[in-house]
Amino acid sequence: NENSLYKVDATDGSTDDVSLLIRARFPAVNLIVFERNRGKAAAVFEGARQSFNETVLLLDADLKNLEPNELATSIKKCFEKKAGLLILENKGDNDFVDRLWGKSIFLSGKRILKREDLMAIGQSHVTGYQLEVAINDYMIKNKRIVYWAKNSARNPHKVAKEGWLNGILDEIKMELGIIKYIGVVKYCLQKFYFNPPELK
Repeated sequence: NENSLYKVDATDGSTDDVSLLIRARFPAVNLIVFERNRGKAAAVFEGARQSFNETVLLLDADLKNLEPNELATSIKKCFEKKAGLLILENKGDNDFVDRLWGKSIFLSGKRILKREDLMAIGQSHVTGYQLEVAINDYMIKNKRIVYWAKNSARNPHKVAKEGWLNGILDEIKMELGIIKYIGVVKYCLQKFYFNPPELK
């Protein structure tokens, strides 16, 4: 809907002028810009706080091959099923790495959920990349209906963006931050047993 008010955090402390490009190309977007990097979770919660919609769509900024029609179909089915959370499967450029890490569902950043649920999760001092496991934990505790759906969009792995050494170190740092927040037991339970049905 062209008359809808869209909210987005695009830069989170970025210095590459991407905010100027977004403003020029998408003038209808209400762009939120942080002067310093406050992390993914802070950016998401601020975007949700300033939004007016009941439902929030979370997408990673570095997605490739995002298909709008496919996304629209998933959103429609999500509403029809009255899901509390829809997770869009996360795939990278290397299927072997995806299988090795085994986190294409429970750590996917592509999600549809209620704004009120996201704001409630924001009260639990979530930082950085702890957001996805915090959402999962909230949905489990509150017995929300959760589905996942296949999609064509792909995220480049950290090793592709930063090189093997920096990528692996960054991946380990991210995983340790997640485990620090949720604990080893809950992390393993989500990794191996958080298994919502596929949305069809």
